[in-house]
Amino acid sequence: MKEQLLSFIENIRADKRINFQKKAWYCFIISIIVMLICTGVEIAVAESEDAAKHCKLANEHIANGELDAAIDEYKKALGLNANLVEAHYNLANIYYKEAHESLDKPMLKRALNEYKEAIRCDPQHAEAHNMLCHLYIHEGNPEQAIEEGKAALDINLNM
Repeated sequence: MKEQLLSFIENIRADKRINFQKKAWYCFIISIIVMLICTGVEIAVAESEDAAKHCKLANEHIANGELDAAIDEYKKALGLNANLVEAHYNLANIYYKEAHESLDKPMLKRALNEYKEAIRCDPQHAEAHNMLCHLYIHEGNPEQAIEEGKAALDINLNM
C-alpha cells in the first residue's frame, strides 16, 4: 500500500498535464488516506492492548478460582480481538474443565469450538491440537482424535 501511494504521488508530480490545483487536490486526498490508515493502526493497537488487559485479568480470575469472571474477561478480550489465541485456548480449557467435571455436553461443544478457534488463529498450536484429540476420544470419534494427535505430534517434533 505504501509503495502504491508513493508511486501514485510520483506519477502526479511528474505528469505535466495535471495543473497545480489538481495536484494540490490529489495531495489532499492522499493525506486523508494516510491519516485514516494511521488512525486505523492506532485503534488496532489500542484494542490489542485492551484485549491483552482483559486476558491478564482473566488469568488472575483463574488463579483465584473465579472461572465465571475469567470467562467474562476472555469474552471481552475476544470482542476486541477475535484472533487472540491465548483467549480462545484458555476459554476452551475452562469449558473443558467444567464439562469434564459435570459431563455437560453443551459445555464440551463450547470447548471443542474454542480449541478449533485457537487452531484457526494459530495452526501450530500443539496444545490445542492435543486437547482436541482428548475431546474427540471423549466423544468416541477416533478418526478425528488420531488426526489431531498426529498434528500435535508433528508440531512438537518440528519445534
